[in-house]
Amino acid sequence: MRAIRQAAILIGGRGTRLGPLTASTPKPLLPCGDRPFLAWQLRELCRYGVDEVLLLAGHQAGDVVAALPALAAGLPRPMRLECVTEPSPAGTGGALFHAGPRLAERFLLLNGDSWLDTPCEIISGDDSEVGAVRSLMGGSYVEVLTSQTRYSYAYAALDMKDSLQKFIHGAVEVRPTSKNRSKILYTLIYDDTQVADQADRNIDLERRSAFIRKGLRKMKEIAERR
Repeated sequence: MRAIRQAAILIGGRGTRLGPLTASTPKPLLPCGDRPFLAWQLRELCRYGVDEVLLLAGHQAGDVVAALPALAAGLPRPMRLECVTEPSPAGTGGALFHAGPRLAERFLLLNGDSWLDTPCEIISGDDSEVGAVRSLMGGSYVEVLTSQTRYSYAYAALDMKDSLQKFIHGAVEVRPTSKNRSKILYTLIYDDTQVADQADRNIDLERRSAFIRKGLRKMKEIAERR
């Protein structure tokens, strides 16, 4: 299994839901305990072997750049930190598009306002190939890699009998097509072995597909209003 040495963190949002707290401070730089929240993310990435982090900034990017020396000084070992600023807000896909020349073939992508302390271990196969099996939270959950694209992947949970659970598994991919436009792709994987008749399978597939298309249209509407 190849180690992933680069991470990109999305920190370009305005954080408007936090009201006055983000009026003069970027959300990832808000204090969390004795340090900015972003410092906790960087520390954990450092602990897991990441050597380089791209901070995909937009709003108040200058404050992020000014904070880089202090963020680097607080890490347990040297790590390369670089701030990549998009010229205008273009969403997740746009941020990745602008950072494209600096991104490695394989990298971790994080939101700058989220962190889950969930131990994850690949217990079978290669995490770059469909069929790999991973264990979460010390074996409490076991998942198999069911689909993978250039920009996304999807794991499906296994039940106690090591069979795919009977629900929809989907992978969303936001693929940048230009500096201000992105294409949303959705990979749908589900188990139809419980439906014996092919005609009924076709009806079931269309019903599920219609549901997904409705959701994608809603995502598009929300993204275009921003």
